[in-house]
Amino acid sequence: IATALGALLKDWGALTDYAHNLASAMSIDNAPDLIIADYHLNDADNGVDVCQALVQKLGKKVPMILSSADRSEFIQEKAIENNMRYLPKPIKSAALKRLIQSRLKV
Repeated sequence: IATALGALLKDWGALTDYAHNLASAMSIDNAPDLIIADYHLNDADNGVDVCQALVQKLGKKVPMILSSADRSEFIQEKAIENNMRYLPKPIKSAALKRLIQSRLKV
């Protein structure tokens, strides 16, 4: 799914980087313009915690989108509590594009 999403974003002109868990996210040195994270990541990590750790490391506020096939209230509330927008899976490209534009205010 990450590869397909990355291909779509590249088609829209974005430069992309991937992190599949906390350890790989911590290797990112440049603050991105936007983070799109899945809730369930490798190594029992979750997208909320990984995003917060990365933002803290980089020292820059970054707009974030949290996506998950799990539509539970718990995950949606975690997104809200952490200033993330929630986008349920399956991701619809038009909805993603609108959300990206609103988060980046373009």
